Amino acid sequence: MIETRDSLQNILSQEEIDALLSPAETTPDSLDALLKPKDEIKSESHPAFERRLDVFARTFITTLRRLTEGQDISVTLRTFIAGQLGTYLDTVQTPALLGFFIDKEKEIPGLVSIDPTLAYTLIDMALGGRRGTAAMQFEDRRYTQIERTILEKFMKALVQNLEDAFQSRFSYEGIDTNPQTALIDAASSDMRIARLSVQIDRRNGLFDLVFPTRAIQQLEIESDLLDEADGFKQEWNQKLTTSVANVPLEIEAVLDQKIVPFKSILEWKTGQTLPLSFFEDKPIQLMCRNIPLLQGRLTPHQKNVRIVVDKTRLKGA
Repeated sequence: MIETRDSLQNILSQEEIDALLSPAETTPDSLDALLKPKDEIKSESHPAFERRLDVFARTFITTLRRLTEGQDISVTLRTFIAGQLGTYLDTVQTPALLGFFIDKEKEIPGLVSIDPTLAYTLIDMALGGRRGTAAMQFEDRRYTQIERTILEKFMKALVQNLEDAFQSRFSYEGIDTNPQTALIDAASSDMRIARLSVQIDRRNGLFDLVFPTRAIQQLEIESDLLDEADGFKQEWNQKLTTSVANVPLEIEAVLDQKIVPFKSILEWKTGQTLPLSFFEDKPIQLMCRNIPLLQGRLTPHQKNVRIVVDKTRLKGA
């Protein structure tokens, strides 16, 4: 076959090939525009909820480091928007992986959606695969049983971290690969979608946390109360620390101890002396109500004596 100049110009570079084969990532702006219904849901601020999401993101880094043995790991909240459940599920990229969890006592359901790029990164690293920066290539097929087992372990750890961050009783309910059956509420129900970006050794991925708006409002109130409780606890600890630090203590220095018969003590009179052994660098205990606090050494100081505390013998020093 003879290659013309035009055909040579149409040859793609490796980077262009990888870009074509790798999944097209939905940007936050396009996701925001796609999910908002025509009458446009008003954006509400949920600062307490987002603070708890931030706590979750920080703790989840440790979990990912344990699961993947990756070194350079980050988890960040990328966008937090409103939408309807049915519309959102229509945007889920295939092969889909959706996990379900619920707090049965508070009737708060939740959904986790992992994008294929992150899913195959987790699978690849769990199986001891490459840790480079090349784009992951995946087929539009369902995950195998081995792959589902790996990803289910990830889901369970994620739900556990959510439970700890929000101090709720979230229980893992299972996974599904069909977005059309992944309903945690009516398809027309208003939802809040938190999209988080994950980087593991310079390989990127995304996952979404989806909560009904009513659940977000309840979690927002509880998160606000938790923040207030944490603030009160911190303030109380500071006041307690200050108060304890200013408590006066009566310190006694035990210079020496003698054992003498009780009979001889009864015979003591005014002017009686009790000889004590005194020598330089003698170990001395400093006590408070018979409780040893510090230990030092006895040294002369002009016409007096002084005790130099030996800090190396202090607990925690």
